[in-house]
Amino acid sequence: MLYLLGQKSIDNQELSSCQTAVLRMLHVSSLHNEMIANKKLVLASLEQYILVNRAELLYGSPDSMTNIEFVNLYGLYRSLANHMSYSPEAEKLFFHTLFEKDFDLFSAELHPTSLKWLFQQERICDLLSCQILNFCRNNCSIWTLNIDHRINFQYVKDISELVAMGDNYAPKILVTLLKQLSEEDFLADDFVFVFNLLSAMVSILPAASDQLCMNGLGNELRNLCYRLTCYSSAENYVIIPRIIFVILSCVQPETLTDDEAWLAITMKLLDTCGLR
Repeated sequence: MLYLLGQKSIDNQELSSCQTAVLRMLHVSSLHNEMIANKKLVLASLEQYILVNRAELLYGSPDSMTNIEFVNLYGLYRSLANHMSYSPEAEKLFFHTLFEKDFDLFSAELHPTSLKWLFQQERICDLLSCQILNFCRNNCSIWTLNIDHRINFQYVKDISELVAMGDNYAPKILVTLLKQLSEEDFLADDFVFVFNLLSAMVSILPAASDQLCMNGLGNELRNLCYRLTCYSSAENYVIIPRIIFVILSCVQPETLTDDEAWLAITMKLLDTCGLR
């Protein structure tokens, strides 16, 4: 099975179909934490698959589900084999593939270990930011986050846990995304969508608020309070104070001790509410 995965499949539809089947079997088994082959051998086969099929991976058109399964498997086994030898060339091509392919990372279930490894890679922070924004656009209404679907809820939970861990770039990515939303000509609804995600994350795992604040959330919220041209709209008028109160109700006091931004935010809220 792994031998088939490491073969060159260009112009060979039967072999390509077999490789898709192998990727799917490995993907499904990984979601149940069942390793059906030695992790070192799987990583080696995935690397060989990348190296010999680089043209097809970069410029071919496999279905989006196969792309997601491939990303999940490489991230998982690359993480599990973190202290083993690996191919830097295959890893470089893997990241190049991520930037070349148009795919929805959160459209299918990923293993938490794979997701964590992806969020530990600084070179794809911008790509992950776009993926999170697309997830928010596809799953958020104006007022609520649609997390009824099991996979959607699981992703919100997984991202919350990544943020709370603090050993990856998830909190930085989210705060940077807010900064981009305030500086660029994004749709006003995007603010609401991302704020809904943050509210859901902190509601699921309050400890996430500390890492968000430690990565500069206070500064960005302060900037949004003063700079958002759409702040007077009904949705944003409610959503910004709401996320501020949610964060303040969960964050540890010592996290905010030296953060002057929160004092400015408090003063702005008092002014807005006519209490000062």
